[in-house]
Amino acid sequence: MEILNYLSEWIGERIHQRKLVVAPYIATQDGFLEPLEGLWCSRPQTNTAHLSLVYKNGVKEDIYLKEAGEREIIVSRRLHNSSGGVVFLKEIGLRIEDIEFGEPPEYDYFYHLENPRIYGKMVILVDQCRTEQPKEGKFDVVAGTKWADPGVVGERIGASPYQPFPAILLSNLQSKTGLVHGSLSQEVFFHNYIVKHTENHKLQLDILSSFKAIDYLELQPEECVEDIWYIGITEEADNLERVFSGYTKVLRDYLPPLYGTKSTNRHTVVWGSWNDGIYEDIDQARIIALADFIKEELPTVEWI
Repeated sequence: MEILNYLSEWIGERIHQRKLVVAPYIATQDGFLEPLEGLWCSRPQTNTAHLSLVYKNGVKEDIYLKEAGEREIIVSRRLHNSSGGVVFLKEIGLRIEDIEFGEPPEYDYFYHLENPRIYGKMVILVDQCRTEQPKEGKFDVVAGTKWADPGVVGERIGASPYQPFPAILLSNLQSKTGLVHGSLSQEVFFHNYIVKHTENHKLQLDILSSFKAIDYLELQPEECVEDIWYIGITEEADNLERVFSGYTKVLRDYLPPLYGTKSTNRHTVVWGSWNDGIYEDIDQARIIALADFIKEELPTVEWI
């Protein structure tokens, strides 16, 4: 749809990825749906834009865009069921194509806090197969799936039950520039992702807004649901302590007052043998020895 060119240009210009292709869609029990028609309105004086879309099943969508910083955008997607009947909504998606961070493309990677939990790796190359069958032994150094819980390994990033941090980084190992996406609300949707290279060796990111613990949402006539998220560019992709700082700063404006201020969340530190890769190779003598060491060297750790 030609109207989507305005959306692509608006987003691409603000995150300095000027030749992006951006396409929203929805998925229902009846299948994958792209919008049939739309209206675009940009307001340069307020650094905002609005895209109104209509789908063939009677769902209407309003996408509101607002600059949050020099290279940051807040996106709100509001779906309204105007069909007169129930819509069985499985998820909504936004596909972004032709993302690039430089050469060589085989060094393009993603970082999500799910990575070390499932695969034992912090950074995973985009082209790496994460769904191959595990090899013999207790740990697969290629896919890291030998000890992963059943059902958590798959193409989608962040779709596992763990999902400890609702954000993702895309970048290249030879670049400090990266793209960050993160949730600003999880009242209705949670975000997961598909990342791959297209035939032109550029990155394609599908931002998927799905539901936890249910296969679909019964969207009643005239009912509305909203998804809101952040997308931005960081120049500190090589610094995991800073890479999400822009996102978390914006997120603070959307969290309830005093959220996260309890001492349990800010000051209590726990050490577990699993986190350091010891797994089941642990016994009482080692725990006591580690406790003595932690007491002397890491006094902020309160529990083992």
